[in-house]
Amino acid sequence: MVAALSFYWWLRGMRGEGGRLAADVLALLGAEAPAGLGEEFALCVYNASLAGTGHVPALGTQRSVIRRLDRPPRQPFLLYLSGISTGPPSGGAEHVDELMQELRRLVGPDEWINALGAMGSGSALMWSGRWEQARVALTTALDGFRSTGDRWGSMITLGALGELAAWQRDPEAASTHMDHAMGLAEELGSAVDQADMLRTRGEIRLRAGDLTAAGDDFAGALLLAQRSGAPEFVASARFGLAQVARLRGDLAEARRLCEEALVGGLTGWYVGDATRSEIILALEQITDAEKDGAPPSADGA
Repeated sequence: MVAALSFYWWLRGMRGEGGRLAADVLALLGAEAPAGLGEEFALCVYNASLAGTGHVPALGTQRSVIRRLDRPPRQPFLLYLSGISTGPPSGGAEHVDELMQELRRLVGPDEWINALGAMGSGSALMWSGRWEQARVALTTALDGFRSTGDRWGSMITLGALGELAAWQRDPEAASTHMDHAMGLAEELGSAVDQADMLRTRGEIRLRAGDLTAAGDDFAGALLLAQRSGAPEFVASARFGLAQVARLRGDLAEARRLCEEALVGGLTGWYVGDATRSEIILALEQITDAEKDGAPPSADGA
């Protein structure tokens, strides 16, 4: 039942409820998957860990579930939760492509899984600075999700395209992508995704130097993330507010918000650990600014 409900919980912004129920199941099962239920057990682990519900079986051991597949996955959403829980392959975009080629071989012409793979490849390419290749991959993903009628996948991909456009200093395109993404999040009624889209738009506005608008977005994201039980978005929203305070010269408030952001639900999984690393780096920058007596510029946000 946890496996069957996982995508629904994400679509409806009910990760906290899903995480608590998944943790209850794990408390009964222990650390080993029942015979023949490796995918379902892995989804219990991912749901519990992503909701910050405490000690759960090691995420790394769940990653091998995907590597061992010799057939299409019974639970396709496992592919997405695996990515944000255990992170991409260590080799970067090339290894993501290798993994997705193997999955395509297994699943054949499954348009949704192929769109998900293109989104993963595009995100990895974007983070490695290969922006034009990222744009092509993300556009392919968006076309695939739209052709299957998946508003959730379209929304996530539009958010990534918005970030990419901001990095390429195209604020008009970034705004268009984010407006479409936020519209889909509102249609789905998912507090988690609305929090994520507000946080993303806040980061874009922060890079553009619009501190007031960025602060409003981060504050809205914080309220929605707290409501839906998404610890990484609670932390990243507080971190965004800390960056706004830092750039305004309020280093004491920036430090307080960063320290609050480090509390709860950020260790032991990929996205949480990445957020934690960003916050720790920001605290070091705040310490340097306190010594120098001046906040850093917006370019360093």
